[in-house]
Amino acid sequence: MEENVSLTPASVPTPQPPTFVGNSNDVLAVVAATIAGTTGLCCLTWGYGIYCLPVVAVTLGAAALLNAKASVNPERTKRWAWVSVGVGGGVLLVLCLFAAAIAFFYGAIIAATLSGAFPTATPTRFR
Repeated sequence: MEENVSLTPASVPTPQPPTFVGNSNDVLAVVAATIAGTTGLCCLTWGYGIYCLPVVAVTLGAAALLNAKASVNPERTKRWAWVSVGVGGGVLLVLCLFAAAIAFFYGAIIAATLSGAFPTATPTRFR
């Protein structure tokens, strides 16, 4: 018994055009815009905005990891996303440890002062 089997090739989906294709001049413009944005953030917040950048790096890296399948080059996207998460997370960890060390230092100074660990000055008479 013969079955009717269609031997025509299945329609091959056409790939989507890449969203960003460029050469070194295009990458140079992206790097320049990134530096300009970072400089603007630092200047407009009197330098305090720089402490938000590790959080931004971790957040954008996580978003890139979640959307890596839809990118033009998923392996490259995953690699750079992991770099962003790792470096941003490392800097964020160092900042948190530094803030904790400062808080501990000031807490220890205040506790020592309140407990009387430091000698107090004795008033003397001057002649």
